[in-house]
Amino acid sequence: MGSLNPDWSDEIIYQELHDEPYVIVEVVRVMTEQKGKQVDSSMTQQLAGQLFSDQEKAFGQDLPEWKMRKIMTLWTRLMKSLGFLLLLRSDSIIEAQRGRPQFQAAGRSIKSFSSNENYFQTVPEYWQDRRYGTGWHGWSEAAADLEQQFQSAGHRESVKVAPIFVSKTFSGATKIALAEFRKDPHREPEEQGSSDAQADAFSATQPDALRNAQDALVLEKFTSALLKEPLASYPKDEQEDIIDKMVLPKVVTKLMPSAQHAVAEARAAGVTTQAPTDGERDPPSPPNTCDVTNKAVVPVSDFLITSPEQQVCAKSKYRTHSGRCNNICFPHRGESKSLFQRRLKPDYHGIENGLRRNSRGQPLPSARLVSYTLISTTTKEAPTWTTMFTQFGQFLNTPKSPSTKCCAKGGNIDPNNCAAIEVPPADPFYKQFPEVKCLNFVRSLSAPRLDCRLGAREQSNQQTAYIDGSQIYGFAESNATEVPIRSFSKGELLTSTPFPEHPNFKGLPKLANNSCPNGGVKTGIKPCLYAGDGRCNVQLGLQTMHTIWLRHHNNLAATMGSLNPDWSDEIIYEEVRAIVAAQLQHITYNEWLPVLLADEDLTKWNLKLQTTGRFNGYNISSDAGLTNEFSTAAFRVGHTMVAESFAQMDGDFHATGQVPLKSTFFDTDKFHDEQNVMVEVVRGMTKQKGKEVDNSVTQQLAGHLFAGKAKFGQDLVSLNIQRGRDHGLPNYMEWRKLCGLKTADTFMKLRKLNILPTEMVDQLPLIYESVKDIDLYPAGIAEIQGEGGIIGPTFSCIIGEQFQRLRSADRFWYENDLPLPSRLSDDQLSAIRETSLASILCSTVEGLSSVQPKVFLTASARNPRKDCSFHRTISLKAWKGMTFDDDDDLDSR
Repeated sequence: MGSLNPDWSDEIIYQELHDEPYVIVEVVRVMTEQKGKQVDSSMTQQLAGQLFSDQEKAFGQDLPEWKMRKIMTLWTRLMKSLGFLLLLRSDSIIEAQRGRPQFQAAGRSIKSFSSNENYFQTVPEYWQDRRYGTGWHGWSEAAADLEQQFQSAGHRESVKVAPIFVSKTFSGATKIALAEFRKDPHREPEEQGSSDAQADAFSATQPDALRNAQDALVLEKFTSALLKEPLASYPKDEQEDIIDKMVLPKVVTKLMPSAQHAVAEARAAGVTTQAPTDGERDPPSPPNTCDVTNKAVVPVSDFLITSPEQQVCAKSKYRTHSGRCNNICFPHRGESKSLFQRRLKPDYHGIENGLRRNSRGQPLPSARLVSYTLISTTTKEAPTWTTMFTQFGQFLNTPKSPSTKCCAKGGNIDPNNCAAIEVPPADPFYKQFPEVKCLNFVRSLSAPRLDCRLGAREQSNQQTAYIDGSQIYGFAESNATEVPIRSFSKGELLTSTPFPEHPNFKGLPKLANNSCPNGGVKTGIKPCLYAGDGRCNVQLGLQTMHTIWLRHHNNLAATMGSLNPDWSDEIIYEEVRAIVAAQLQHITYNEWLPVLLADEDLTKWNLKLQTTGRFNGYNISSDAGLTNEFSTAAFRVGHTMVAESFAQMDGDFHATGQVPLKSTFFDTDKFHDEQNVMVEVVRGMTKQKGKEVDNSVTQQLAGHLFAGKAKFGQDLVSLNIQRGRDHGLPNYMEWRKLCGLKTADTFMKLRKLNILPTEMVDQLPLIYESVKDIDLYPAGIAEIQGEGGIIGPTFSCIIGEQFQRLRSADRFWYENDLPLPSRLSDDQLSAIRETSLASILCSTVEGLSSVQPKVFLTASARNPRKDCSFHRTISLKAWKGMTFDDDDDLDSR
């Protein structure tokens, strides 16, 4: 265009390129020249080169972003004319729903292009009889994804990645179809032909769910044969040969039936099918130039990264404290204060986004009524897991909510921005306190979307999503320079010495008197403790866990400093912070999750760690953000496991006393007054059994929460139920449906399913009008477990899916095989894999002489206590003498 019109300006050329007729002329011209030739990968590479060559002549070699976008759009449309169909992936739907300009603009232009049937009439004969797609949804999203893939792969080399891109991206989308298929598995999947007539006939005769499942199964079978091993498992010099052997027509033929699947999934996600008017069309917007494939098939170092922030993110060796920049393409994902994700649309009442109501639009029963009707305060002892298992789960980085007062003076409900929980007059616990009319509850603040669009009420996670140690180091960028956490000497964290006569006893730093964070209620003279998460003060178990990890960091920092005396405070701090995060990840997935989830769930969600080699499942298109259902309901399952008190044990693991849980809420007296309490409590946590996961919660939490010296406190079960309604979590049956589990629409049918305790099913009709009214939290904790795990299938589904993304969406995951500055060496990775919580306890708890290897399980013949000399502390020799490239960004801030 430029060579034909040398006097045209850049803007005129741009407008001409934006014109649809010019696109069609280019497609027809190139295709006509190749009429009758074999359409394989080498030919399409030649066509791509020809098209790019024409544009390079017009614009020159150095192409601005907006011009490159138009060239990529041309190539995308050329590939569309070749029938190169991609599956619509769920994460693409989410991005489209959020209104990301790069998806909207591409979708609208592709819709305009594909809706005109006349465009296909001039295409060579062997393409005329085909219609690649039954709707514009799949095309628009596929075009956007493919465009970004080509940008990341490079101009002329991009076609080499295309077949791999096709074969790898459909795997995520098949999961939804397969879940649907399991609901009606009686029909066998059929191989479908490649013509539109066959596809249309098939679509007309088969139910949507079964049809999509069959398509998915066919595709899965084909791709498994096409690529038996992940591409990344082959040597680099062999990867191109493998790609070149994949002939595009075969891929296209097999993928054609997936058009119906793409459309169905788009409609289910609520993507609009209405054509925008001319006035609604978006102006050209800068693209997100990162690779967003379902697999990191292109080295991360080769991403075409153009924005200043992306360039900084790509070079960073260390995590930021806020979690920002973890994802190079989408720097905000997983950072503190980002929105909770949702897998189901929220269920609010009315346009004001009121608390969820019942199926008739009437208020649901009081959360307190549900609590004392369905949930017992008589707990059962767990068979094998310890209270250390429970405390570690609470220590993991969990979401943080705001706190204020909602019950006005005198106990009456204050309606302003509150949703206080009504206490029925016949309440079996609170009726002894006539002044209690309601329980304090404030609604979570409504958080704005990134694009500032209006919509359903959303909430934000005040902490990072990642397993990154932010509960130790803080989750705000100010924590990188904040004095209460860091000592700024030798890479160590700040400590206190609560016992002057024992200067070697190191504890958490102390705040001023009466200054507990997060609304602490302690009013005595003892100060509160300080850590990355203010909830280190909540109870004795968390105080202990935070102290252990503070000491562990400082132990590693001292060793690291002796091995590398030339390292600065900053480098020691960041290297040790990275090691601690890696150890937390390893302990969580190697020790903690295998107790919580059944082995089949670990396999299903790809949660089993590798004992050798590297993890090549990093997915840059995935969002690690915590889901609302995970944070607000499923991950609160640990509340049922909490014991009434902390057992204290001597060196022979004989009981010497116990500390009631309710006496330790925001009370640090034990840590300040008794030096030996820490080792005694740690011994107790490794021996004392936790509580069974069922419809029971200790009275210490269901009436004395945060009571302090008062006779009564809050009810944590009521708070959890009300929080679910506040966040618009749909009813229990909707979550079972999402997870592919059996559902019921009447209480009679629910009884026959045998998924909840009989006594609980008997009580449900007394408080709920319909099965569709049941709250997720009380049903989720009460679900009957399968074999192996300790929680029911619905919560297993929600938790498993979340931890899958916490691994696959973390660029700094310790097992990753990515060409980044943060990558651990083989020796360093081996050292991390030697980590156990037992070894950390032995190295940080003074006076602890023995412990069983698997501290989340009680000691037994298979898990006997062993001397601490058996539990090896991590060796840091692999970090000795490390050097840093000038290009490495060593500043995590």
